[in-house]
Amino acid sequence: MGSIALLARELGHKVTGADENSHPPMSTMLEAHGIEIISNYSVSQLTPRPDLVIVGKTRALARGNPIIEYIMNEKISFVSGPQWIYESILKDRWVIAVSGTHGKTSTTSMIVWIMEKAGLNPGYLIGGVPVGLPGSSRLSQESPYFVIEADEYGTAFFDERPKMLLYYPKTLIINNLEMDHGDFYETLKEIEIQFDNLVKMIPSNGLIVHPTGSAAIDRVISDGCWTRRETTGGNGNWTTKLLLSDGSSFEVFQNGKLQGKIEWDLIGDHFVSNSLSAIAAVNHIGVSSAISINALHSFKLPKRRLEKFGQIGNIEIIIDYGHHPTAFQANLKALRNKYGKDTKIFTAIDPSTGSLKLGIHQDTMLESTKEADFAYFWKTEKLHWDIERIRRQCEEDCRFEIYSSVEEIIDHFLKSINNNVTERVIFIAFTSFAFDNLPQKLFKNLQDGVTGNEKKEL
Repeated sequence: MGSIALLARELGHKVTGADENSHPPMSTMLEAHGIEIISNYSVSQLTPRPDLVIVGKTRALARGNPIIEYIMNEKISFVSGPQWIYESILKDRWVIAVSGTHGKTSTTSMIVWIMEKAGLNPGYLIGGVPVGLPGSSRLSQESPYFVIEADEYGTAFFDERPKMLLYYPKTLIINNLEMDHGDFYETLKEIEIQFDNLVKMIPSNGLIVHPTGSAAIDRVISDGCWTRRETTGGNGNWTTKLLLSDGSSFEVFQNGKLQGKIEWDLIGDHFVSNSLSAIAAVNHIGVSSAISINALHSFKLPKRRLEKFGQIGNIEIIIDYGHHPTAFQANLKALRNKYGKDTKIFTAIDPSTGSLKLGIHQDTMLESTKEADFAYFWKTEKLHWDIERIRRQCEEDCRFEIYSSVEEIIDHFLKSINNNVTERVIFIAFTSFAFDNLPQKLFKNLQDGVTGNEKKEL
């Protein structure tokens, strides 16, 4: 929604916004662009009367909320974000959409970065804060192209269609397909049905890019596809050969023919896979592999994607938006491949969002942290399940703990590394929100030289 606000402002509208859980980096980016964010849903903010209210999809923004009731009773015009985007921006443009459970923000950012370096100046909407681009969205009305994340979550309380069904892309990427959004879907099959609908909406002169080896995607495609496809990985059209195990150097092949070598600052097989999807997608609009590969050398991940928060001595703090066990596992594996067994890796997981909050992934959460030397799970009141259940998944050599406060996490971590500060230590926090400012509090304790035995309250 923050990216939509920027697009509306670029179209010349005066824009304000309301969100009960606004937090960096999006909140600070909106402030930098002069967009006021009101941290509640008070009816008073609708005076003076707005010309239009764009309604997002959250549990709070539903019937019964006073601000929603006021909008409807006063007959203030309202619309969903995806519908507004399509009608105001996408209708007459070549839309490149990035869908799937994981990697949408990173892959969308890669595509925009490549197109920018190719001089195409695309319009775009990224569901995060990219690095090296002017913001999380841009209109670029003179460009025929628009790149957008295509999320499978619901559109608004009055429109239960997935957002991705309202964008009508010509070029579609399906990165992967797993169970997610447990508050909206009960089974993976329900998600597959919506992707089946999406595939049927792509024109025959379009392109669908997807990886090999995904049973869920294969089921979607086999149900009916009238669009040309290009596949990535395995025995697909686009493949790679890792030159370094951490994914920071690799060769790119198209139909078995070497296209070039990418060397970048990124690590992880998942980002290597995302790069193939991006290269294939822009190839559809005429951008050569050589141009794409050259552009990706300088690509930087968006904020909150394996982002280095700070470092004190040999201790490095990283924050990541990961909110699914697959993301935890992929990023921890990437760190292990880069730094090796001699580096101590600690991870803290905030399970207070989406499917994690509902306990959908409780059986795989612990297993997803196996590459870490120690894992912390936050027992927040927002959980709809008893997180203590994961203790049953480990009988011996249990390298994790469950704490009700971030102060307890910090205390345990500081005690654990008190005598090991001569070696590299990585602390990575996975959260979609602020995690009660865990990274900030930990950094301050390290900055102050506080050990676990004498830790001060902040």
